[in-house]
Amino acid sequence: MTAQQYFDKALDAYRKTIELVKDIGAKARLPETRSGRLSLQCQFDVIVQYVLLQVALADGDFSEIEGAFIDNITDNFDILKLFGMDGDEYNWQFAGAHLNAAQIKKVIGSVEKIAYVHMRNFAENFALYATDKDREFLFACMKEIAVCFILCDGTGTRAEMDAAQETVYSCLVLPWKKVIGK
Repeated sequence: MTAQQYFDKALDAYRKTIELVKDIGAKARLPETRSGRLSLQCQFDVIVQYVLLQVALADGDFSEIEGAFIDNITDNFDILKLFGMDGDEYNWQFAGAHLNAAQIKKVIGSVEKIAYVHMRNFAENFALYATDKDREFLFACMKEIAVCFILCDGTGTRAEMDAAQETVYSCLVLPWKKVIGK
């Protein structure tokens, strides 16, 4: 498969997941505002980007292809906005082309605490309003997005696969288990 085909497959999984997130927001009776349902979608976007950034750095190489993938996979929020760095001049593709892994890790370290707040808030809503089937679907789609990301640049290292598994678990499964007390 080509990088574009992997991206298209991941985008399909992302869009299906966003529909599920919208449904969970409706079940939670969240208003369709920035502080309601859209906030839940933005929280999921932070999770997606955070997972993909961790995976991208697992092999020590953050490629331009990986940056473009992260730029284009989410619809509602970009982690770069947390730094006031959004727009055409700042994007993940630019970062992949011009920053080294250590510089990208520094950016991720800066956003980590904020990302965990988003993960916890997302998990709380999901734990209260999602069924087991919903959660399984969410986890499966997130894994699909991560695997497509890993394979898009043609490397697909074991370190990236391990990082995907660990990060999806720490970003989605663990916060949800903490909320429900498992």
